[in-house]
Amino acid sequence: MSKLAALLPVVALLLAACPAPTRPSVDLTWPHGVQAAAAQELAIVEQQPGEQAPLDVRAAFLGKPGYLLPAGTRVVRTPADDPDASRTQSSTVDPAYNAWIRVRVLESPVQDLVGRAGWVYAPGLTTQPAPAPAVTTQLIARPDRLCDAPRQGAACAFDVGPGMPAQLVACEGAWARLGVWAPGGAYVEGFLPGEHLSPDPCQATPTP
Repeated sequence: MSKLAALLPVVALLLAACPAPTRPSVDLTWPHGVQAAAAQELAIVEQQPGEQAPLDVRAAFLGKPGYLLPAGTRVVRTPADDPDASRTQSSTVDPAYNAWIRVRVLESPVQDLVGRAGWVYAPGLTTQPAPAPAVTTQLIARPDRLCDAPRQGAACAFDVGPGMPAQLVACEGAWARLGVWAPGGAYVEGFLPGEHLSPDPCQATPTP
């Protein structure tokens, strides 16, 4: 018998003696009925993803409407017998270990999101005080259209106007990348010239 063959039973015994690694249960971390707040921007989606990672918000919503909870939104995990949860649940991950849980919105800086139910990435929730969201209804000064790129000649398909909840995502030169919540709560990101906003958030600081 070779030395390798002689060692195999020993290795097998050692492996059997080692307990299998355990994963923390999401069900134990966020029991049904527990309230929490979004510690960061969180996508809320209709179908539970099988991937155990958050959605890339910047990529997901550029020119593509969906639903986004601003930081500070308060939610409650839906009941265990929620029929919509079982209907929209992923079939590829054990529900107790899926990082996406189904919640209902209780309070939000965007009023049209209140009452919405869907799946959110649980690690983005907190029971601690959440940061104040950077949502304002004062940023968009006139009826306009969001563009899909920060340049003249880009496709501009999404109508926006005064009073719509919005947030400044970034400035790219003289263009502002905005996230805007439409009536009904749908969210989309796009670009406007900074000079169209009040005040212009992308105006270069004058050289002294």
